[in-house]
Amino acid sequence: MNPTTVIWSAAAASCVTLAMVHLLSWCWNRESKASLWFAGTALSVALLACIESAMMRAQEPAGFLALHRWGHVAFFVIILCIVGFVQSYYRTGRWWLVWSLIGLRLLILVLAFVPGPTFNFREITAMEPVVFLGETVMTPRGTPTPWEFLGNASGILLLAFVIDAAVRLQRRDDSGEKRRTPVMAVGVVLFILSCTVNGVLIHQGKAQVPYFITLSFLFVIAAMKFELSRDMLHAARLAAEVRENAESMRLAAGAGELALWRWDIPRDRIWVSPGGRELYGIPSEQAIGIQSVLDTLHEDDRETVSELITRAFAGSGAFQAVYRVKTSREVPRWISARGKTEFAPNGEPVRMRGVSVDITSRILAEQDAARHRDELAHLSRVTTLNELSGSLAHEIYQPLAIILSNAQAAQRLLARTPPDLDEVREILVDIVDEDLRAGQVIERLRSLFKRGQTKTTPVFLNEIVDEAVALAHHNLAARGVTTKVSMPSGLPQVMGDRIQLQQVLLNLLLNAADAMSLQAPETRHIHLSTARSGDSVRLTVRDEGPGLPDDVEKIFQPFNTSKPGGLGLGLAISRSIVAAHGGRIWAENPPARGAVFHIEIPATNLEAA
Repeated sequence: MNPTTVIWSAAAASCVTLAMVHLLSWCWNRESKASLWFAGTALSVALLACIESAMMRAQEPAGFLALHRWGHVAFFVIILCIVGFVQSYYRTGRWWLVWSLIGLRLLILVLAFVPGPTFNFREITAMEPVVFLGETVMTPRGTPTPWEFLGNASGILLLAFVIDAAVRLQRRDDSGEKRRTPVMAVGVVLFILSCTVNGVLIHQGKAQVPYFITLSFLFVIAAMKFELSRDMLHAARLAAEVRENAESMRLAAGAGELALWRWDIPRDRIWVSPGGRELYGIPSEQAIGIQSVLDTLHEDDRETVSELITRAFAGSGAFQAVYRVKTSREVPRWISARGKTEFAPNGEPVRMRGVSVDITSRILAEQDAARHRDELAHLSRVTTLNELSGSLAHEIYQPLAIILSNAQAAQRLLARTPPDLDEVREILVDIVDEDLRAGQVIERLRSLFKRGQTKTTPVFLNEIVDEAVALAHHNLAARGVTTKVSMPSGLPQVMGDRIQLQQVLLNLLLNAADAMSLQAPETRHIHLSTARSGDSVRLTVRDEGPGLPDDVEKIFQPFNTSKPGGLGLGLAISRSIVAAHGGRIWAENPPARGAVFHIEIPATNLEAA
């Protein structure tokens, strides 16, 4: 087989093979437009190779001219595909250069099909045989046209377009792209030089050689293929890293008992990792939708989870929930789930990705800790009531004594003739009032002595202060301590356990009284106040004692006490109670004498009571 036939056929076959590979790649991934432009370039170069091979064997000028015109068509498509490749792959080309180049090549294409002379030759006088690569081929001899400069101008425009794209890409703050364009630029430069030399040699009659523009285009094909191959290698490395990361994530999810999931919202299809099916108790062969997941939840949690999903769709897309999953065991499984919704351009939710984790052990531990805290708080209340026993006995004895004296008076009035019934009725009213008073004291004591779980309800801190001051009144009075209360009306409620909040305040009142025990009675004052503090309600207890140590936080540590025989648990328990209410307690030394304790509990709402 002749050498030229082998070379041009090999070039065409190689271009077709590369075109098919990248055309399939584009069909698989329609976003890879650079692969489509490369396939178009390669197919056009293969067509040009066939045209040039036929031109080398044309015996008559008319046949050569016809092939020459169709060669311009292939050339135009090649230039168009190169421009499209640069624009889609680098996205840095200037559009005015693009349209100038395409417009100029379109003009050349039109001139090539004008009846009469072709674009490059005014006339072709003969086809002469020449020896090329050891084979005899045909070359044209004729007079060149004055339009030749348009072809050179299009080459300069193409070179300017690619080099400009290279410079603009270099200025991008993207180190991953800065190495790509020079390769393409080198390929275009070599193509322009080779093509120009070939055209001058033939059209100006400087040398008898055939057209080898196909071989010139191979520089561009090689540069484009190099770019795409580098991307393919990079994609292969990324795929390997993704597989490695996926395996690491699978191991991490298994070790952390995590369930990864993805919800295709329009199709209502949920993918979940194998550990997730086990977490929710869903068989491996069962298709999963949102309803099948909701069916696995505890009946009391389904509506809450549905509402949280609706809020995620209507808001920022963030989803977070803690719920129970039904199991064959008596104790349900607690799940904490977090997810993020992806939205379509029209705002419709299309996908939610998230992770679920089994927190049953943590919930059970928190419940055990709460139970121990309640038991310790109960023990602290008993200790506090023991300290208040004297004043509480007086609190109960006083109404009982009044009841006794009133009953004796009623007996005397009834013994008269006639009995004074009106006076007796008034005495009976007094007896009922004092009985109710004694009953309230006993009921408060029963509540404080009662052991049980924390029960939070909406309460007013002002009422807590009134009840605690009433319980401690006689004890404080016996110590010569006076209380001054400032509580504005209209404060919002807080969510709290009434008994435990009373316990915290009683502890602070008795601590303040103990701190002032060595002072003169006229200096023993406790100031209580409540106030609004942002979204919380603040309770402040201030005494006029000697103050706190420099390390104020130390007093909240367990077993830290300054009282002889004290356990040092009161303030530690008080802090744990306040923290369980979602609030905080802290202490400070005011500028003047004494100590100040602040308690802040979040308000249930911001409406005034």
